[in-house]
Amino acid sequence: MPDAAALALDARALSATSRGPWTSEQLSRVIVANLAGAAAIVGGAYGASRASDTQQALLWFNIGVGALALVGIANARWLLQSRRIFTLGRNIVLQEVRVVLAGAPTPSSTTASGSPLLWSPGTHRYHRPDCRFVQARPTQPVTPAMVAAMPLQACEVCRP
Repeated sequence: MPDAAALALDARALSATSRGPWTSEQLSRVIVANLAGAAAIVGGAYGASRASDTQQALLWFNIGVGALALVGIANARWLLQSRRIFTLGRNIVLQEVRVVLAGAPTPSSTTASGSPLLWSPGTHRYHRPDCRFVQARPTQPVTPAMVAAMPLQACEVCRP
């Protein structure tokens, strides 16, 4: 599970750019990969059509197929990066909508007794310090911003 800082950073990146989720560097990489792949595919087709024997034609054909595979991998990587950023942004928006629709107040960062609420990275719930689910686990204090940015829920055992 990504931490709150990563979620906030990705959300800012999503909203701060007018080109969508892609940076100029990512766009230039995918354009260069597509142009190089297209050139290799055309070169492979041209070489295969001019080859004097079958073995040479097959070599050029394999070059074209390899270039097509590299173009496909570059485009798939580019699309998966954007899907990840859109998913993170959607999760943040949906969490805000859930809070508004439920009318539930966001938890404070301390319990009624004044002790801090804790969260163990890799889990989806926050706890009291004496909860058995955070004993002998690495924890960090929970802030209201973390609860809003990540889909954290109150522990059903210790009920903070």
